[in-house]
Amino acid sequence: MPWYTAPLTVCSLLALLLLSCTDPAVPEYDYTNDFLLVDGRIVSAPGRSEVKVSRSGIQFGNFRLSPIEGARVVSVDEQAGTEVAWVAQQEAGVYRPPADFLPLTGRSYFLRISTDEGEVVESTPEVILPAVPLIDLRYRFEQEAYYDIELERFVPAFTLLVDLDDPPGEDNFYQFTYRTWERTVICKTCFGGVYRSGSCVQRTDVDYYDYACDRVCWSIGRSTAISILSDVLTDGGGPLRGVPAGQLVFTGSGGILAEVEVSAISPAALEYLRQLRQLTEGGGGLNAPLPAPLYGNLRDRSPIQTNVLGYVAAAAVSSQRLYWGRDTVPGTPLRAPRVPRYEPLVPSPPSAPCSGPNFTSEQPEGWPN
Repeated sequence: MPWYTAPLTVCSLLALLLLSCTDPAVPEYDYTNDFLLVDGRIVSAPGRSEVKVSRSGIQFGNFRLSPIEGARVVSVDEQAGTEVAWVAQQEAGVYRPPADFLPLTGRSYFLRISTDEGEVVESTPEVILPAVPLIDLRYRFEQEAYYDIELERFVPAFTLLVDLDDPPGEDNFYQFTYRTWERTVICKTCFGGVYRSGSCVQRTDVDYYDYACDRVCWSIGRSTAISILSDVLTDGGGPLRGVPAGQLVFTGSGGILAEVEVSAISPAALEYLRQLRQLTEGGGGLNAPLPAPLYGNLRDRSPIQTNVLGYVAAAAVSSQRLYWGRDTVPGTPLRAPRVPRYEPLVPSPPSAPCSGPNFTSEQPEGWPN
């Protein structure tokens, strides 16, 4: 029952690969041509489908990834031939389908992305597989979960464990991600400045100040690594118990709500993630060619034929949530909760909105009243 850990998205991997490094374990890749980066999923659950589209370029001698705005994104049901237009989000380069978009199990889907520059990018069609029930979610706490070389110490952490009802008689491939919610009183921190009229204004006499949320607020965390699992060696046929789905470093205090999502993915998607993991472990020489796995399942069908990196996967998902109090754990957090440092402004400093992709003012389902 092979279990792997791989980067959350190809974006994080490229951030590593685009850096110059003298460590021979990390190759320098020669990106002589611009490329597009597309990273997305077509998911059989409302509100879960998303794609991020970026373009590479050189700025001041360094490679940069810039979000592509104004793209026309549609998902195509290959059997029915129908198209659904996706909508640009507030975050630049991010596109999502309408709220009622619900891909059907057993049907194959792909994305078509048209840019203002003339590229027409299509992903290889993938089939929406049946969702696999997530039977149970729990955590295991360890005061010395792993050793961090940079911190030069053992790190306390919660490992999220799941049980799955693995279908018998077939090969199955899974991807695990998680989200967390915890209460926060700080919605903005300005380093080297102060918060005015919705943004940080630079001031040389200021180290940093925190600014309180304008309402009750939860901060949202997301997994920085994903887990992938293949049952090829076990051939399915019953529950898979105690599968590690993610790890949360023990920091802060108070309650925390975690949601684990298990996605049934194609063997091609699992292989893509597995090879991304191998790339982060080194290999290849200086000025090595662009790693083939990064090309994923995307092609530019236009005469421009721009290189396209990334992957768009079809996935069926199931999920569970778990709430617990970190103060009840018999251990010590990695660091104590940070004491807010508010600007000493009379009568009071401005507050910051509880908004954006990492905050919500809506009480998440599963949070106790």
